[in-house]
Amino acid sequence: MRVCVLAFDTRGGVQPYVAVAEGLAHAGHDVTMVTTDDFADLVAGRGVRHAPSRVTPKPAPGRPLAWPRRADGTVTV
Repeated sequence: MRVCVLAFDTRGGVQPYVAVAEGLAHAGHDVTMVTTDDFADLVAGRGVRHAPSRVTPKPAPGRPLAWPRRADGTVTV
């Protein structure tokens, strides 16, 4: 099966999808992962084909790029 995995986030948000893509590739699927160029080495280093995104995600107006965290580590949305 041909699979395309898309992930746009920080490394912590992209890395789990790289693991999914790697697992699919090891199971015999033809996998391509689309993400920003920042993660090309991470993706290719796991044996998954990388296709660079032509856009750079930006936060929505009035929203931070990273969610603020409370002192207890939970995320404020």
